This record gives sequence, structure tokens and C-alpha cells, in this order.
Amino acid sequence: MTAKAVALALMVLLPQPLWAIGFVYTGVGGGGRELMELTEATVQVQIQDRLAVTRTDQVFTNRSGRVTEGIYEFKLPTGAIITDLVLWIEGRPVKGIIMEKEEGRQVYDAVVHRRVDPALIEQIDEETFRLSIFPFPQQGSRRVELEYMQALEARDGV
Repeated sequence: MTAKAVALALMVLLPQPLWAIGFVYTGVGGGGRELMELTEATVQVQIQDRLAVTRTDQVFTNRSGRVTEGIYEFKLPTGAIITDLVLWIEGRPVKGIIMEKEEGRQVYDAVVHRRVDPALIEQIDEETFRLSIFPFPQQGSRRVELEYMQALEARDGV
């Protein structure tokens, strides 16, 4: 495939991944759920042998006039595992830690009550994940980096 054909294919496919990434909404509050905006997205994929490592760098924007929790629901390929989560706080990257689901939820809820900047990623089913981030400042943005790995299928000897 020529470089021109690759560029054309990327231009044609570009709108689709943005819809396929998932959707972001505010936590349930007085006004109910409201969609937030994905304002920036960068995706890098490295493939070595049959292992793909995908890293996303995304910025979400709260267009409302109030501070809120942001909830991002998305799907990953079957069998993919999340290997890294970074939440940017005041211009600095803060790495996430892995813990059991119940313990993670308890820590996240406790930190939210103290009005500190936590993020929590939970697996909902085999392919669906939910990332909760607090706080989203009014008319402000939050940046999140996420990395996942997946084994690729061999097809026709490739």
C-alpha cells in the first residue's frame, strides 16, 4: 500500500475510532448524566512478534459550569489487559496502582470525599471498562494516559 493510500485510509477511518473509543459522562448528580467532550486523543501502537502494546493519551473537557466527576466507559479487544494508567494532576503525571476491585473502590470513594484527585479504572465485563476521575473543574480538562497489551492471532502463517 502506498503512503498516499495509507494517508487516505487513515483520513477515512479517523472519525470511527473516536466514536469507538467510548464515551465520557458526568457522574450522576442533581442534573443527571451529561456527556463530556473528548478534546484530544493520541494513540500509539507497538507490535513485536504477536504482542501489541497500545498507549492512549486523552484529554476530556467538562463544558458545564460546575465541578463534577467524569466517567469514561470504553471497550478493549477481548483478552486485552490494562498495564498502565497515568492521571495528570497540576501538570505532573501520577501513576496508578493495581489493587483488588473492592479495595480500589473503597480507596477511590474515600479520596473523593477528601476532594483529592483520584482516578479508578474498573473492569465491567470481558471487554468493557469504566474509568472514574474526580474532580473535573468547571469548564476544565483532565488528561489521562492508558496502556494495554493484547496477544495477536496468527492468521495464514502471519
